[in-house]
Amino acid sequence: MRDPIALSVVIPAYNEERRLPATLRDLQAFLDRDGRRAEVIVVDDGSTDGTSDAVRRAALDDARVRLIRLPQNRGKGYAVRTGVVNAAGRLVLFADADGATPFGELARLEEHLRNGARVAIGSRALRDAQTRVEARIYRRIAGRMFHAVVRLSAIRGFTDTQCGFKLFEASTAQDLFSRMRMTGYSFDVELLLMATRAGYKALGKDPARYRGSAEALLRRLIAGKGLPRINSVVDVINLVSVESRLPIGLYDLAQVEGAIEFRPGCAGETYKGIGKYDLNLEGLPLFADAKGPHGSATSDSERTMVTEKTNCVLAILVSVDGPNRLEQWTQKLSGLFAAYCAAKAIETRIIP
Repeated sequence: MRDPIALSVVIPAYNEERRLPATLRDLQAFLDRDGRRAEVIVVDDGSTDGTSDAVRRAALDDARVRLIRLPQNRGKGYAVRTGVVNAAGRLVLFADADGATPFGELARLEEHLRNGARVAIGSRALRDAQTRVEARIYRRIAGRMFHAVVRLSAIRGFTDTQCGFKLFEASTAQDLFSRMRMTGYSFDVELLLMATRAGYKALGKDPARYRGSAEALLRRLIAGKGLPRINSVVDVINLVSVESRLPIGLYDLAQVEGAIEFRPGCAGETYKGIGKYDLNLEGLPLFADAKGPHGSATSDSERTMVTEKTNCVLAILVSVDGPNRLEQWTQKLSGLFAAYCAAKAIETRIIP
């Protein structure tokens, strides 16, 4: 009896006859060295060139390679989903046809899965080979947090989540991709939103009622309402939150007392949300100081909100998928604070 398939590699391809053969050769050589039983699924997304012929030639030399050809172009998300739902491996790796990320990086992603993650995501934004993104989407809401302290002299008017190298535990891959609806390049956004919702659900909160602030902003844009215009600091926060799809809390440090703790909300805890009624905090991931809760990934409190009198703020990015994207977006946030908010001193820190 043959060993079960340990690894499925899914490669979506559209008009990739020139780049795909080299990627398949590199992958085949890697799998030969790796030694475990594997399969390579190339999904031809309705190519008009010789992409399918290139895969067939590779399959003649290597029985691990197989082709799924879509009759017409449906989009990268659709192609990836088709490959994943047909995968039989215990682990499922999604890789781009251009081979931009070396397959040797798989070992680093597997380390995160061994440590309890369900998804591990490579990063093109960071060149440090020691850093990778992991997402414990079923076990906890926040994989990492970032604290950015910015001192402002005044507040004036303010006029690569999609890295193609992701490793999934099989049941997680089947669950996420079977529910995915986006078919184009934006499918990565949907995966991240589903991960955030899964985190809320794990904490006992209905994700249809309690949404991350980034999703709430995206829904405003989709509805044609635009982003709220308040002041330069809030405008920068909203812009980065929409681009990164990360919830971001923003607080007036003069109104924060003592150390800040990140924890689930307790029964009976509430606060007055900004522009909202009292928010029930039970089970929500929240930030609390010596006076009690003052912010969450859903909505912040009026007590520590930023006003025209604020000159020192704390911005907290909450990530469900590890530190890599935080490094990228904290750098962008810091740059925008310096350029548009007259920031005199910026301190950044990533906290597990």
